[in-house]
Amino acid sequence: MSWNQQIALSVGGTFGHLNPAIQAAKVAKDRIFLIGIGLKDSPFLQLSDLQIVSLNGAKKIFHLLKSCWDAFVAFQQKNPKIVICFGSFHSFPATIVALLLGKPIWVFEPNAKMGKTNRFFSFFAHKILCYEESLALQYPNRGIIMSPDLKSYDSAECYRFFGLTPEKKVVLILGGSSGSKFINDFVLEHAAVFVDFQIIHFVGPKNDPAVFKDLYQKHKILAFVETFSSSLDRAMTIADAAISRAGASSLKELLHYQVATLIIPFEGANLHQLDNGVNFLNNGGIGTIVLEEKKNEIIPEFFRILNLQRKGENRMQKGLKWSDIISLE
Repeated sequence: MSWNQQIALSVGGTFGHLNPAIQAAKVAKDRIFLIGIGLKDSPFLQLSDLQIVSLNGAKKIFHLLKSCWDAFVAFQQKNPKIVICFGSFHSFPATIVALLLGKPIWVFEPNAKMGKTNRFFSFFAHKILCYEESLALQYPNRGIIMSPDLKSYDSAECYRFFGLTPEKKVVLILGGSSGSKFINDFVLEHAAVFVDFQIIHFVGPKNDPAVFKDLYQKHKILAFVETFSSSLDRAMTIADAAISRAGASSLKELLHYQVATLIIPFEGANLHQLDNGVNFLNNGGIGTIVLEEKKNEIIPEFFRILNLQRKGENRMQKGLKWSDIISLE
């Protein structure tokens, strides 16, 4: 594919969907644009300089038709040569319009099992981009194994960035993803579990960071708290442990940085998060999977054991980077 051709990334919704698209767009942001439902209101794009086409919605037939029309107009103006679908209903209108216009469609699926939207479009897709080799093998001649575009940082610079010290272990709490209310609620109820650690906590757009900052100060815990961060890779560079839902993108990054992870699958995710967690461990990840009903007995024990363990080295992962994918012929 020539570098002077436009590429549309059909995306929207949670940070887990948007983060890989943001990584891809940064490869050639003058030639790539994001299109999807609700992008203009996404807190994860408020400070972004990426090209964005925001669609209205798809839950009501009028909104779906309006979103399809807006996608059609955008494609007529920008004329993308390829449309990459990142899944969820937020990406459906733009991708279905691309299909009807006869544009080549690629599907990006980070999970161990294909989601509903991506499964539908996989029947028509020219390429299937996957984090999991087992999934890529299900699509002979179309499946491509990928790995996230992740940077290497100096750990001393990362400690300074977050206002933390290398003298004490760091726990990364990913409370901003879909279904992470449980994680944030656990912290509010059991902050004393973390008194021996420093904290980096991303609380998500539905929570007030000030509430958690006050909580950590009350327990004399040194903490960096924000709604979300574009410097998640910096946080993982110095994190000794993490608490996370089992979103595929987050787990892939935690695997790369070899962060010991307490994985709490979101039980409303049709079991694909449980599959993601199992794959994380099978691929060399450090940690354990905890079902919500076992939280009170397992989480404190996890952090007690953490003090006896050392962080591993970064793990090289199989697969192409977005810079390789975007330049494919």
